[in-house]
Amino acid sequence: MNQDKTAEIKEAPSCNLAAMTPAQRKKYDALKKRLRSSAKEIKELPNGYALRYGADKSLVLAAAEFITLESRCCHFYAFTLDVEASGGPIWLRITGPKEGKSFIKDALGI
Repeated sequence: MNQDKTAEIKEAPSCNLAAMTPAQRKKYDALKKRLRSSAKEIKELPNGYALRYGADKSLVLAAAEFITLESRCCHFYAFTLDVEASGGPIWLRITGPKEGKSFIKDALGI
């Protein structure tokens, strides 16, 4: 096998649910419920999802806490949190390997 082929082979993503304490898991569950119910729009991306929120700044903190907890158990996701100027929308993008896309969908109830 040449080096190029070896570089393409990656381990399938898996979540380590034991990475959170029971208190963190409870907080995580509340955050994902809030983020899902507050979403004004959900866009499917080739490698994940983008969620749009209104200009509620408390959602920035909720999204940041969600990212912190989610990245503890699912290290293979990349997160982007955009807060647009002048009261524009907030976007949370969660992307990762193709195999991990279904985890996002299930976690957020999309």
